Amino acid sequence: MITQINTLLEENKAHACACGKENFWERDKKWVETAQSNIMKDDSSSLMKVLDEMRNLSQSFGAYLPDLNYLDKLLDDLFSSLREDVLRIRSGGDK
Repeated sequence: MITQINTLLEENKAHACACGKENFWERDKKWVETAQSNIMKDDSSSLMKVLDEMRNLSQSFGAYLPDLNYLDKLLDDLFSSLREDVLRIRSGGDK
């Protein structure tokens, strides 16, 4: 899901720039790259860090996107998936 969010941002970079929101796009892109790196570590503390950051995402995250409902769905799905992964890791379960 983080890959889908990254792709969505990439596909809308020109739109963000045209709207004068390139700074927001760069901030969002940096968050996605950091989250992606933490997710790849696949340990509970790294995943919790992403979950905590998701709780504090700015309301303007992706504000330049034409379809915020799609982004919201991706973020909700990512949050649920990460929460399940943390529980799995903490319980000693396999992937």
